[in-house]
This record gives sequence, C-alpha cells and structure tokens, in this order.
Amino acid sequence: MRKNVKRLLCGLLAAALLIPAAAAAPALGGGTKFSDIQGHWAEQQIEQAVSEGWVDGYPDGTFRPDETITQAEFTKLLLAAFQLTPDSDTVAWMKSIAAYPHDKGGYMDIEPYTPTLSDMKGHWLTKQGWLDAAIYSGILVPADHTGGKYGPDLPVRRYTMALQAIRAMGFVGAAETVSTADLAFSDNAEIQEWVKGYVKLATQYGVMNGYPDGSFGPKRTATRAEAVVTVARALDYNRGDGEIQASMELYRYFAYPHGSESAEPFVTNRVQMLAADGRIYVNARDLFTEIGVDGGWRWFPTRQVLYVSGGNTSYKFQMGNDYWVGRSQQDFAYAEPTPRDNELLGIVRFYNGNPMLPLHDFNRPVHSPEGFLWSNFQGKWDAATRTLSFSICDPTPNGS
Repeated sequence: MRKNVKRLLCGLLAAALLIPAAAAAPALGGGTKFSDIQGHWAEQQIEQAVSEGWVDGYPDGTFRPDETITQAEFTKLLLAAFQLTPDSDTVAWMKSIAAYPHDKGGYMDIEPYTPTLSDMKGHWLTKQGWLDAAIYSGILVPADHTGGKYGPDLPVRRYTMALQAIRAMGFVGAAETVSTADLAFSDNAEIQEWVKGYVKLATQYGVMNGYPDGSFGPKRTATRAEAVVTVARALDYNRGDGEIQASMELYRYFAYPHGSESAEPFVTNRVQMLAADGRIYVNARDLFTEIGVDGGWRWFPTRQVLYVSGGNTSYKFQMGNDYWVGRSQQDFAYAEPTPRDNELLGIVRFYNGNPMLPLHDFNRPVHSPEGFLWSNFQGKWDAATRTLSFSICDPTPNGS
C-alpha cells in the first residue's frame, strides 16, 4: 500500500466543488448540553456527535462520559455514525448479494453468507437489526470470535475498536498487507498478530493513539467518551473533503467484439462522488448500475471484496487495496485476491458503507489523447463543467 497522500483539495477548489460533509448528517437540534460533560476533555466531540444524531445521552440529562461502553454499544455507535443503519439501502443491498467462498475439492465456488453467533439470539442488537448491519457490511466477522461468541455485554476492548473502525472505513486489504515490523508499542506482544495491521492503521490515520508510557493497551476497556472520539476521528477521515456535486461522462466499450466502443458517451448525474486525499472517488454501485449491471453482483463481507460480473467481463475490488482484478466468470477466483493485475490511483475505500473507487488524481497527469486512461482507472476532470469523463468496459453481455 502506498503511503497515505496528504489531502490536497482546498481553497477555491474545495469551495467550488464540495458539499460540507457535516451538512448531510442528521441533526437533533442545537444547544444540546449535558450536565456532566462541561470541561470534559471530549466535550466538543460529544456535542458534535449528538448534533449529528449518532449518539445520545440519558433521560436524566447526563451523558456519563467516563462509564465503560460494551461491545454491542460500540458496534451500534459505529454503524450509526457511518449511516449503516438496519433500515439503510446499503445494508439491504449488501445482505442481498452477500456470499462466502467455498472450496469444493480444488475449485472455488460460492454459497450464501449466513453466519451466526451463538450468544446473540434475543439480544437487543439482534432484535433491532444492528447485528445484521454489522455482519453484512463486514464490520463484524463472526469467525474472528472464539467459539462463535461475541460477548455483546462485555466491555469493549481497544483492539476491537481498532478492528471495527478500520473495517468501517473500508481498509481491510491495507490492514491485511501493511508491514507491522515498525509497530513500536511497548506491549506489542499483547496484540494478536492478525490484529496488528488494524492497530497500525488506526494509529497511522489518527483514529486512535497510544499511551504516554509507550503502550497501546489492546485489552484495556474504553469509556463512552473514548468510544465517541474514536468513531468521530474515523468518520472525519472517512468523509475526506466532502461530496462533489458533479456529472459523469461515461464512454462504454464492450468486451466482444474486442475494443468496440459505444458510439456516443452518455452523461449522468446519478453517481455519488467524494473528494479525499487529492483524488475523486466514485460510488462503485452507482457507476456500474449506470452502465446497466443488474444482478451481476457479489459481496464477500469477511474480506470486504466486491465482485461485479457480466457475460464476458468481471471486476473485483477489495476495500483497502490499490488494484483491481479483471477476469471472465469462468476464470475468476472468488476466495483470495489474485496477483496484481491493474493498478488503481489509490486504495478502494468506504464512504458511509459504499465502496468508492478512485477515478481521478489531481496530482497525476492524464496522458491519453482522449483525456482518460482505461488501463489504470484514470478519469479526466473538467473543472469548468464539473464533469468527470471515464471509459469503462461494460461487463454486461455485449453491452446489453
């Protein structure tokens, strides 16, 4: 994974293109004040979270910032902040296309993803639909928990907060591949090997910090205030510089006959765009829906892999990886990422649970005569018309 690029969209560009991220967040009304947070170190973040609607206090007018928070409460907090609520369209979509790779004696097949946790039946997280939201978005992976038990009412541990926050941000691929040799906490030995990548990214992206004594404290519990601040930081990073109000000009070409291209491009305003890290990201679901993909989707929650398929062409993206894989359906390996095929301009990431593809880098020139590149998913941005032009192989049979 390439080193994180510092955010570069600012000044007049940001003012002209961006919707302030907080503007889209639900509000509970101004002037909310709890009797027990004045002067608290997390007062500002708590007030902001309440104003955006993803956390609340108690009926007696308190917030109880220094009380411990349970695993179930943290999971719900994180989901609510990232708008992965039980009634959200994104959760319903992920659930409808969720799958799991299955080894059938030498070749990979898929089966419906129907995981269970033995201690969640009847729990409020399950009954209210938050458990499904967590599982099908890939924020909570049942296989990660010993004996299939989540322990929802146990105090949340810091390593779990790092794990789930990075998954909510869509950086699984990066967490799986990043080197942790330079993870310099004094208690590294207490951090499980498979969690170290998540801890590193959580600290690298400023979502969590270590302690003054040089430790991370992976098994330390967290307070409500600490949980709010962790989620707020993850959310702030995830929002980037905000959404862009713009159009997409799509040039389609079809896999067969090879190289044939649609006669005329078409313009759409129905593709969500985000500015972050000096790049323009587009909503993968919106993009492929606009070119006519209907039903050729698979979502693998455990590794947060999105598979888009048509008659002759397929695309595979893993959240947190900076490359895409294209294969025919017959050759496509469902279980593991195949060797690097094509480099992307940055890592694929989530924005409120939606897979986002980097299609333009403001610091990377576009060289092709047409103004956009197919080979590395580079699109051309026209600031005057606020239009992103992009050429894509249509994964539907002969473009139908």
